[in-house]
Amino acid sequence: MREVLLLISFITMGFGVGRITKGEPYFACSSKYLFAFGENGDLKWKTPVKSRGCIDRIRKDMVILRSSLKERRGIEYALYNLTNGNLIWKTAIPYHDSIYVGYNETLYVISTDMGDYLLNLKTGELRIGEPPEGWESHGYFKSGPVREIKTPIDTSKIARYKEEVIISWSSKFIFGFDPEGNVRWKIKRPKGFSGYCESHNLYALRGGKELITLDGLTGKIRWKKSLPAKIQDSGISYPELTIYLANGEKLTFNIETGELLKKEMAKPFTKQK
Repeated sequence: MREVLLLISFITMGFGVGRITKGEPYFACSSKYLFAFGENGDLKWKTPVKSRGCIDRIRKDMVILRSSLKERRGIEYALYNLTNGNLIWKTAIPYHDSIYVGYNETLYVISTDMGDYLLNLKTGELRIGEPPEGWESHGYFKSGPVREIKTPIDTSKIARYKEEVIISWSSKFIFGFDPEGNVRWKIKRPKGFSGYCESHNLYALRGGKELITLDGLTGKIRWKKSLPAKIQDSGISYPELTIYLANGEKLTFNIETGELLKKEMAKPFTKQK
């Protein structure tokens, strides 16, 4: 169960928001646009995209967007300049049932159940083969056993009530954007913020020892709780929100109401073989 919840957490973090980064420009992706914004949410640029996808910030000035092609025909990888939003190159690989992603500043490795694809980040050249000996990734894995991430998921087709909300952040604020890149709302970034998970437009923010749940449409706090230890991870299987604490506790809440449903000690996480 924990593996499933961790998987949900990783996927939620990945789509449309990228990882927590330092310094402008910040970025996000909706079902319509990839866009960059400043510290206070001011729009820097936006460029049309076909669907919402995962974002990886390769360098301070470059971001790669990976999204599913229509009718499960493949996964497209596109490199953009973060300074102006210009497309540098794009390529695609056939669709596979599972995918593991890792990268550094020169190489992007797409490891699938059919073999490894090596993507040269400078040229966009794609070839099949194994990563160089000693290759280290700044992506989902570095070495050894890896966690499986089911992909691709076109989040533009996931029901988010009646409206799409894109959550992203700067060093000072957390924002809720509409699909056009306009700020719907913003709140002060919680101290110790380390990410979030979401379901049904409810967002559970991890802020050190504080758990904060927001209504994604308005940015208003539904409920919040101070916990006995730092939050290490979280995941949602709606309506249950599961929190893993640094002291080994596993807490399960109703994400709608904040009611504590279960408290137990978490089982040690076992990596997949």
